[in-house]
Amino acid sequence: MREEATLYEVRDKLFKRIPMVVLLVTSIVIFYSLITKVKVSIVLKLKTSYLVIISVLILGIIFLNGLKLYLVASSVGVTDKIGGVLTRGASQLAAIVTPGTAGAYVIKAYWIKCNGGDWSSGLGVAIVDSFFDAVIVNTIVFLFSFVKFIQGEIVFLPLALYTISNLVNTLIPFFFAIKSSLREYLVSIIQKFRIKVSEKNIENFGKVLIETTKKPAKLIAVIAIALTSLIVQSLVLTLIAKGLATKLTLTTGIIFVSLASLMGGTPVPAGAGLTELTASLITKPWIVLAWRIINFTITLLYYTFFFQLYTIRYIRGKNNY
Repeated sequence: MREEATLYEVRDKLFKRIPMVVLLVTSIVIFYSLITKVKVSIVLKLKTSYLVIISVLILGIIFLNGLKLYLVASSVGVTDKIGGVLTRGASQLAAIVTPGTAGAYVIKAYWIKCNGGDWSSGLGVAIVDSFFDAVIVNTIVFLFSFVKFIQGEIVFLPLALYTISNLVNTLIPFFFAIKSSLREYLVSIIQKFRIKVSEKNIENFGKVLIETTKKPAKLIAVIAIALTSLIVQSLVLTLIAKGLATKLTLTTGIIFVSLASLMGGTPVPAGAGLTELTASLITKPWIVLAWRIINFTITLLYYTFFFQLYTIRYIRGKNNY
């Protein structure tokens, strides 16, 4: 019952934060519009047919990522495929309204707990699910920014260094989790900061990754889904660009959405401001503005809907599914 109360608290906090995040993103959109002299009304130039296709693609992305979450969760015995989709959609609401996407981990972990797991394995699944996305996105952005830096564009150096830091921070915890002696060392360090954690908690993180990667077919499927999701996201961007009579290559689109994903993991909810700043380095401001308005609006509506379904299935009626 305590877990249910905790999830209700999380839900209430999320819905209280949504207006603040909407206000933040709206303020950034207006400010960006003013400094770039691109009118917000530019989104009205997109035909309804384009918006319908974009909405379908974004929904497809949620289903793809839900399938990836399910594949990772199956490593700990979870067989709830529909739950993978609901949980992934619900967790993204938490991701865009909480700093550094931290709230998403709680949503995923509770789903694992509803399926017979425990919090530590649940957190392991949540982190491994994000692990593949993080490695792919950071690698893409690093390669792009490093090449730009080599070509003499110094402005990309901080971005390259940031991605290196992210990759190190992503890979090290799993290296520690796999080695017993290193786990003990890591726990002793964490406990110095008065954070309650056991060696078992850390070990479970590593176990989920090992179980996912030791089966080639599953590993290939997880990576393929992560890459496909990235490509579909870039298709959304290229459709927006086409609707605004601007040519945008799929490669640029992939780099753009990788940057957006990277900035979304910063302490700023939805990566507001940081996404616009970095994305403007590689494409036209009217594309950035239109993408932010359309993508944020549609995903927020979808994520809120999925979160409500998640709440009904796993909190209010978890004994009936």
